[in-house]
Amino acid sequence: MACCSPSSPRPSERRSPGRDSTTCCPRLLRVGRHAEPTLPSGEGNLSGVGIPWMAEVPTYSGGMDYRIRKQLPHSRPDWVDDRNTLFITLCHKHRGVSHFNSNLVWSALVHAADHLRLRGKWAPLLMLAMPDHLHALVRIPREQDIGKVIGRFKRTTSYGYPTIWQADGFDHRLRGQSEYLAKRAYILQNPVRAGMVGRSEDWPYLKTWE
Repeated sequence: MACCSPSSPRPSERRSPGRDSTTCCPRLLRVGRHAEPTLPSGEGNLSGVGIPWMAEVPTYSGGMDYRIRKQLPHSRPDWVDDRNTLFITLCHKHRGVSHFNSNLVWSALVHAADHLRLRGKWAPLLMLAMPDHLHALVRIPREQDIGKVIGRFKRTTSYGYPTIWQADGFDHRLRGQSEYLAKRAYILQNPVRAGMVGRSEDWPYLKTWE
C-alpha cells in the first residue's frame, strides 16, 4: 500500500533529500520539527529505543510502501489558490506498528483536527487512519504556514494520546476536482486494499467534514 498516490510523480516534482532508515517512511518533505510527547517517568524513551509500552503494541503486515518518491516544494506560489485541497500523509515513527487504529488514538486525532478547524488554522474535509499512518484532505488558508499547521496537529494529537510521530510529513496540492475525487477514492480504498474490511464504509477510523 503506497504512502501517497499510486500515480507516477510529475516531471516537475523533485526528489526529497535522502532516506532515514530508522523512520517508518523515507525522509519526506520537511514540515518543521516539533516536540515529541513526554511520557510519565519510567514509561520509556521516545527516541524509539527500549520503549516498554511499545513492546505490547501489535503490528500489522499491511504496512505502507516506503519507496522514495518525488514531491512538490513545500511553499505555495503566490498564484496558487489557497482553496485548493492538500493531500497530507503523516506516519508513526515505527514502521508496521498498529497505533492509529484504536478508539483512543482516533479520538485524539479527531479532536486535534476539530481544534485546528475551530481556530481557523485549516478546514479538514476527510481523514482516514491506518495502523501506522494517516491520510487527510484539508484546506489551509494562505496566511497559515502549512508546516506549522501540520506540526500543531501532531502536537495536539499527542497531548490527547502519546504518539511517536515520524519527524517528516508529505503534502501535495490537488489540481482541480478530478484530482480531488481520485485522491479521495484512493484514501477510502486504503483499508480495503489492506484486507481489513470489505467496504470502505465499514472502516471505523474515517471522518468526513465535507
